[in-house]
Amino acid sequence: MIMVSLGKDGVILSTSTEAYHAFFEKEVDVQTTIGAGDALMAGFIHYLNRGESPHLLAEALGNAVSIATLMIQLGASDMEKLSHYELEKQIMASKQAITVLPLSKKQRQQVVSIRPLAMPPFCVNMVNASLDVNL
Repeated sequence: MIMVSLGKDGVILSTSTEAYHAFFEKEVDVQTTIGAGDALMAGFIHYLNRGESPHLLAEALGNAVSIATLMIQLGASDMEKLSHYELEKQIMASKQAITVLPLSKKQRQQVVSIRPLAMPPFCVNMVNASLDVNL
């Protein structure tokens, strides 16, 4: 599993069988990018472990992009002040502006070919261990 951040152009997620490009459709008011990558990864793992949908990867990726976008717009200190209910509400609202598109087999192979640049092996192993999946 490989996740590549494209900054303002979104995120690409690729596995051996499927791949997606997720992005925010609207202009984002950037307060800070500090913590956005951490929020993206934490959100992805959180929703991946919660779900049982047949479209689990796409849904988890969409939710993760929503969380990262909120982090960019609000910053960690303002996100910290939100109740769990308010945070979920804002995630679901921002998710309305997220598009998650499947990538073709050729596009997926291009993403896999950049693996050494995208994520060092120890990071892949950490994600693998936390998700309890085989890469």
